[in-house]
Amino acid sequence: MQAGEILRVENKMTDHIERLETKVDKKLEVEVNKVVKQVNEYSIRVENIEDGVNHRLEDLASRLNVSIEQSILPSYNNPIFKESLPKFYGNNVVNAMTYEGYRRKSNIKKVLANVNTEHRKFELLRASLKESALNWWEMISEDVATFEEFEREFTNQYWGQTQQMRARQDLMFGSYRVGGYESRENYIIKKYSIVRHLTPKMVEEDIVTQLARHFDKEVIHAVALRGVKTIKELIELMQKPN
Repeated sequence: MQAGEILRVENKMTDHIERLETKVDKKLEVEVNKVVKQVNEYSIRVENIEDGVNHRLEDLASRLNVSIEQSILPSYNNPIFKESLPKFYGNNVVNAMTYEGYRRKSNIKKVLANVNTEHRKFELLRASLKESALNWWEMISEDVATFEEFEREFTNQYWGQTQQMRARQDLMFGSYRVGGYESRENYIIKKYSIVRHLTPKMVEEDIVTQLARHFDKEVIHAVALRGVKTIKELIELMQKPN
């Protein structure tokens, strides 16, 4: 084959290869465009779905009067849980801290005012109960549906007739231990912090009279002689030298 013929064949093959490359490039471009289009369409559908979900969440949140974050999951990082209740163990309530004292100290209703569902109220309350108090709650929780029911059951359990009867008996027959670790003033404050919540409510002067009997005859006579009628006056009397 002559050189000219070889050159023509090579040129032909080159042209053919170039046409094939062009054809392949165009086909690839078409396929790539199809894929890009599909991806864009999918992205649009996903965005539409997200918009729909967010709209429904916003609508649900407005109905429940809570934020979207609160309506999705109850979280203890949520601001409503930042103000926690003190721990309540339920042991020796009369001698340590009454239910009324616990409720006042913890300010339960103020904390729970920011909680939108009974379920979350119970979550917060349960977290504050320990030991025997938690055991008591686990026993009755299935029968309690509202915070009001919880409060009633809790009062009956920890400041009911039995506990109040013990507090009255302690007021009537108790006595201060001379030489003990506790001062007379602190003893009076502790006892008064309990019996002041008795129902029906006792007159303060009657409480003073009963508490004076926890001490020696000199205190009883001094209370009667000086006409001591309030806890403040009784404490001031105890602070004076004999």
